[in-house]
Amino acid sequence: MILKSLHIDTFAGLADRRVEFAGGLNIVEGPNEAGKSTLFHAIEAVLLTPAQLTKSVFARRMGRFLPVGGGDTIAVSLTFEHAKEIHTVAKSWGRSAVARLELPGGGVVSDDREITMRIESMLPAPPATIRTIFLSRQSALGFTVDELRREPAIFEDLSETLRRSVLETAGVAVEAFKRRLMEDYEAHFDHWDRRRHAPEQNRTIDNPWTRRVGHVLRAWYSMEKVRRDLDEAKRIEARIRELTDAIDAIDGEIRAAASFIEEHETTVGAASRAEIIDGRLDALSERVAALRSDYDRLPELEREMRTIDERIEAGAASIVQLKHEEAEARAAASKRELRGTIERVGALRRAIEELRADPAFERPISREDLETIRRAVSELAYAAQALDAGRMTFTFVADRPTSVDIGAVSGAERIHVELEPGVARTHRAEGSVGVRHDGLTMTVRAGEEDPAELAKRHAELTDRCRAVFDEHGVSDLSDAEARNAAYQTARLRIDAIET
Repeated sequence: MILKSLHIDTFAGLADRRVEFAGGLNIVEGPNEAGKSTLFHAIEAVLLTPAQLTKSVFARRMGRFLPVGGGDTIAVSLTFEHAKEIHTVAKSWGRSAVARLELPGGGVVSDDREITMRIESMLPAPPATIRTIFLSRQSALGFTVDELRREPAIFEDLSETLRRSVLETAGVAVEAFKRRLMEDYEAHFDHWDRRRHAPEQNRTIDNPWTRRVGHVLRAWYSMEKVRRDLDEAKRIEARIRELTDAIDAIDGEIRAAASFIEEHETTVGAASRAEIIDGRLDALSERVAALRSDYDRLPELEREMRTIDERIEAGAASIVQLKHEEAEARAAASKRELRGTIERVGALRRAIEELRADPAFERPISREDLETIRRAVSELAYAAQALDAGRMTFTFVADRPTSVDIGAVSGAERIHVELEPGVARTHRAEGSVGVRHDGLTMTVRAGEEDPAELAKRHAELTDRCRAVFDEHGVSDLSDAEARNAAYQTARLRIDAIET
């Protein structure tokens, strides 16, 4: 799939904005809040987000992209090329939720589910992999790593993509491939200024480079020599035309002079006139001889012209070869850029593997997990305090011999105690106790809650706290806090990778 153009009707802070994508790598630059991220989200939405969403899903996934200036509808269209055919998908979300896919043959698909299935079939990887890896932002790299850890299928898709990228080199070693690219690049562009399209340091054929002459520079030198030869041939051709015109003019003068002599031969005084005419004829004859000498050189000049024509044809062939070599050099440069991209992906993959190997990511304790553990421990501590508050200690001192029965309120497990005068007896109880003496029964209870209920609640909270510990793989609260600190440290490492 190759993106061709994007039209944003309304999407967050952008409205009626059209972007045309050129072939190859496209870079969007601009200051903060210029709309770079908005373009990114618009492409992601029109490719991966259905138009028909429930209110809750719309609020969660698309609500933040409603028009800043007001409105209840988001609309985006994207034109792309797949299998050398042009498709256009247009979607709107909100009050007017519509999807439309224009096919190459002129057909139109308007069923949202069918459009989603068709677009997914044209993507280079499953939607989850596209969203998590290929459309990943720096700020979401931590989430990308978590997704790779939780979703093996995404990791396998990324591995397969990287594997294909490596195999496309036909088994050639990366370093050898890079070295060969650089050698070819230098062989083509040595001493050639690509920005000025001229030899470096303006060293033309009057002062040419003699060492490390690249293919482009050598062809340019050949082309300049041919151009000079062509200019010289044109100059010689013009001179020949001048000589031919001069010879024709002199021949005319000679014929006119001969006719004059014939006409005035019998005239008195013709002798003196003939002498004058003879002088003129001699001068003209010398001039004719000089011109004929130049004219005799015409075959030689014609041979030179043919040689120049051949060199011009060779120069034209050199120009064609030069253009072919320049195209090959550009392709080599593109491959080198692709190799750089592959290396950056490899570095990302190695960083991901290192993070996956970090023990803090085997069973991470997030802030939410730590808060859950703290609440369970706090509730258990509160129940323990309430249970401890129900423990009581009684001291009995009699001023005369006395007997009392001490025990639970229900009367079970009572203890009979004989009190001697002045001797203190101590008794401990939990929750409540009953004291009976001489027909009198006194009941004492600690607090308003039933001790049995407090004990039951304490036991339940103890089991729950142990279950929370087991669920997160920790032994106690301090262990959980240490695990959370290690996890946060690992997240900081992710942030460092993002920047």
